[in-house]
Amino acid sequence: MYIHLVVEDELSEVISRKILGEYITGADVHVVTIGRKGKGYIKKRINEFNNQDNDLPFFVLTDLDCVTCAPELIQQWLKRPCRKNLVFRVAVREVEAWLLADSHGISNYLNMDHSYISKEVQYPDNLSDPKHKLLSLVERSKKRNMISDIVKNDGSSLKQGPGYNTRLTDFVVNNWNMERARSNSDSFNRAINALRKLTREESNEEY
Repeated sequence: MYIHLVVEDELSEVISRKILGEYITGADVHVVTIGRKGKGYIKKRINEFNNQDNDLPFFVLTDLDCVTCAPELIQQWLKRPCRKNLVFRVAVREVEAWLLADSHGISNYLNMDHSYISKEVQYPDNLSDPKHKLLSLVERSKKRNMISDIVKNDGSSLKQGPGYNTRLTDFVVNNWNMERARSNSDSFNRAINALRKLTREESNEEY
């Protein structure tokens, strides 16, 4: 079984591959990645993927960012409803919120008090800027080398550091608990449930 994975960037690909590896049933699954060229690339080609006249399954993941809600983004982008084998999911508001939804994993990885992390990200889907929240939490970590890898602080704002993708890939692969995350993020839970479409399982999930 081949699954065409369409994502914005490296981190989204790592997250999606872990989801597929955990929740897609079947012994012989091959993932072909398309994109990693940003949100604009996905928006430009989403209807092409949706108009495929074959049964090749696609899993498309993009961030909500500043759009009001996922249904609005989907309505803006798609010219017709998703075909059966295309699963189009929107992370609210960014995939970093899905990582923060596992507050236990994040607190252990950053060597920080869990009660503080859970208070800061009690409702990850409600964060207006999950990436900035993650960077601000990392800055409080006791792991100084991790801070310099993940965060670049120019004195006025926090930006992605040179080791951002490397460090967060390590977290996703080795520390991120998706069952904990899905219990704290409706956006993430819906994405997992929607993947049943790729294995022809029943799903009544709506966007």
